[in-house]
Amino acid sequence: MCDGKTKAVFQEYASGESDAKTGEEIIVKDVAVHACQDPECEHTWLPSDEEKRIDKEVASRSRFDLGRDEIRLIRESLPFKTKYEVAKFLSLNEKAFTKWELGRTEPNRAYDLLLRLSVFSRENLKFIERLHKKSFRFDPGDYELIRDAKPLEGKSFMVSEQRYVLVESKVKHGVPKAPSLPQEKQNHDDWQPSS
Repeated sequence: MCDGKTKAVFQEYASGESDAKTGEEIIVKDVAVHACQDPECEHTWLPSDEEKRIDKEVASRSRFDLGRDEIRLIRESLPFKTKYEVAKFLSLNEKAFTKWELGRTEPNRAYDLLLRLSVFSRENLKFIERLHKKSFRFDPGDYELIRDAKPLEGKSFMVSEQRYVLVESKVKHGVPKAPSLPQEKQNHDDWQPSS
């Protein structure tokens, strides 16, 4: 039976994840695994600080995060003249771009994803513009995956004190749908956000 005395045994941890740069499995070295010293007990465990360290290392090595040059390229490719305009459009702090582009800080994973999505397509830019025009009011009818969600049919849900019910894969609710963009903005090649 375990008598409470433990010792730390340092081991390698095979993550099962691939390193984004080398393609090899990510191995975390010197992981402190605690083990009971009672010879009849085989109880081992990983302290929470070691779990966090492993998760952080695996996360940082398993994907390519945007670097300062990529962030600058993204910002400059957006149809705005200043960092302030880009930051306002993406709901970011203007100083964030400066810090990211100078390499002083890095965007967290959510901002990294937001930056990538913002330049993925003109459709994404139009969607963000529509959100601004609606003061970011959530309307399930604006979201294709919600509209098409068969498992949700007939279920109701609340958003900002407004009740919605999905019926026949279309959202029925008391809020009018957002107006569609003018025809001249439907052409993806010449779209520019409104000021």
